[in-house]
Amino acid sequence: MVSVRQITTDELAEWVRVQRSAYFMHPTRIDMASQERWFVDGEVFGAYENNECVGTFRSSPYGIVVPGGNRVTAAGITSVAVTHTHRRRGILNRMMHTALASCVSEGMVMAMLVPTEYTLYGRYGFGPAVKNGYIKVSNPKNAWNESLGASLEGSVSLITGEKVRDLGPNLYRKFQEMQAGAADRKPAWWSDVTGEWFLSRRAIQPFYVVHQDGAGNITGLAIYEATLSGECGKNATLRVVDHIFLDDAARNAIWRYIFSLSNVDSVIVDSIPIDDPLPLLLNDPGAAHVGSNPTLWLRILDIAKVLSVRNYAASGSIAISVRDSLGYCSGCWLLTVDESGKVTVTPTSQMGDVELDVDSLSSLYMGGNNAITLRKAGAIRENRPGASEMLQEMFRVHEAPWFPANGLNLV
Repeated sequence: MVSVRQITTDELAEWVRVQRSAYFMHPTRIDMASQERWFVDGEVFGAYENNECVGTFRSSPYGIVVPGGNRVTAAGITSVAVTHTHRRRGILNRMMHTALASCVSEGMVMAMLVPTEYTLYGRYGFGPAVKNGYIKVSNPKNAWNESLGASLEGSVSLITGEKVRDLGPNLYRKFQEMQAGAADRKPAWWSDVTGEWFLSRRAIQPFYVVHQDGAGNITGLAIYEATLSGECGKNATLRVVDHIFLDDAARNAIWRYIFSLSNVDSVIVDSIPIDDPLPLLLNDPGAAHVGSNPTLWLRILDIAKVLSVRNYAASGSIAISVRDSLGYCSGCWLLTVDESGKVTVTPTSQMGDVELDVDSLSSLYMGGNNAITLRKAGAIRENRPGASEMLQEMFRVHEAPWFPANGLNLV
């Protein structure tokens, strides 16, 4: 019989071994030291059979910004693993049911995760809500279009990791207020990315560049790594692992700096909003190889609270019938947005104008997916003609959501 429970610090070493082995890794001293720093009582769980750890996960509270700038508290679920000898025995089911029940008991309105496989978590009500873009530019010399973009006011300078740990959290909080999909970054993330200690086993020490406006305020930050394939610093591949911009001036100045560096064969931006203007700031936008991946998956747990806290692009009233195999969100909900933008969400006994599963509603929530597309794919059923168009118009956002790295995807 398998039981799922919170673990103690005395059980952490075995927990780390199981979690690492599920991803074909052996735990190192750095792994153990890092996990000890991340450890919080009540947030780390293990699945046990005959007192042997056979599964792991972590569930931690994160604030996340929703369309319109409000914040909700979501459970960030990570480190999900089942040992290879115990797969296909329902252990993942037990762990996810425990995780979601714990979220609800603690008053969290959503859960979120960054999965390693696309097909794993839809059965638990998770839907792909935020797509992150990525960009690669080969032969970036002279790629920047000097005639485009806002004026390059202010200054750009390199700083130390220690300085980033000092100014980064406050800069990110200001940025987060403006970006739907941005979740909290815990102190451990800043310690990792600045080299204080390496949770992600980063082999390359990054560089840190900031932008200051005319008044001396820090308004932008980029973190990048350089991998050398030639001698004397030549033939470098530049990988931008993080960037925060409070305004267009910071964005343009820092990207201009990145693309002006000498002896660089290619620039790779690991994560970027899918509607980011960067390709349009190059002499040849077609030279930027652009792609996207569904990165952040959400699971709504309290429909009334979640729907009432975000902003909507259009007024109207629509009845949304939700199917939820776990029961948290089952029912029909009347979403009404008046001309002033006031939102009310109430349960109703009427037939839904649209019917959908909770994973589909979760994927629509941030505005990163299209209700009409989901209807065409069979994920939404219309009981009133034009209801999916109305749903799309209400949930539409002016700028794409984006999930900047925050450690949720570390294994």
